[in-house]
Amino acid sequence: MSDLRFKKSERLKSRKSIGALFERGRSFSCFPLLVKYNYVETTAAFRMLQVGFTVPSRVFRHAVDRNRIKRQMREAFRHQKNVFYERGQPVHLHAMFIYTAKKTVDYKVIEQASQELIRRLSNLKDLP
Repeated sequence: MSDLRFKKSERLKSRKSIGALFERGRSFSCFPLLVKYNYVETTAAFRMLQVGFTVPSRVFRHAVDRNRIKRQMREAFRHQKNVFYERGQPVHLHAMFIYTAKKTVDYKVIEQASQELIRRLSNLKDLP
């Protein structure tokens, strides 16, 4: 069985990296999530995906609601991330998963959207 932890090395935390991601990144979506991604120059011989999760505070005013949605998004990612790592070509990606729905949705919907987005990230044709 593969490792299902969400490791520290997989978290996108650098302000500089996040800024570059929103400035130069590409995106696609699957309701209720949108993913922005950016390639990172690296000499590593393995695939690496660093991700962040965000929920707009303008739509969800209460932190408890935002935190619950982010927890669900992280959990869905954690269970689906192996799809990305099973592909062959070594590439380093930064990605931000953004919740776009105006109301909370069921976890199953988030899980299916996450699965589709990770599948699409792993099959990207526009490699650098």
